[in-house]
Amino acid sequence: MLKYNYRKYKLSKGCGLAYPVNKSMLDHALDTAGVRELDDLYFSVGLRDEDQVVMLATLRGESHSGYWQKEMPRLGVSAVPLEILAEVRGLLEQSRLLEKIAKWIAGLEGASNVIRDVTRHRVVVYRDGALQVKDENGKRVELP
Repeated sequence: MLKYNYRKYKLSKGCGLAYPVNKSMLDHALDTAGVRELDDLYFSVGLRDEDQVVMLATLRGESHSGYWQKEMPRLGVSAVPLEILAEVRGLLEQSRLLEKIAKWIAGLEGASNVIRDVTRHRVVVYRDGALQVKDENGKRVELP
């Protein structure tokens, strides 16, 4: 069983926000993808982008000034407005983005130093009625 740090920001009633996925859905996707390394799984309202952030997967670069340090990926889920919650949930299921993000995280485990030495992001955002994935440069990318 995958072990990781877990934290969830409690949303107050009437705040107009909700999380589009739950921990058990993410655990299932991570397990199915064979993920063995995850540092943190967190639920937050603080993920910011010009578009509505839904999820953020990050691997902090392992190459630091003068030394190397092993890092593990982090996965964050952002609360979304209730007005788009059902649509975001449907799009996540239809696009299979939970599984794709989990496979991307699993792929980092065996990635070369060229990949792991710099910080990598995959940000799932909601924009204009669709979900998109952006990389660490803010460019749209496709997940296999």
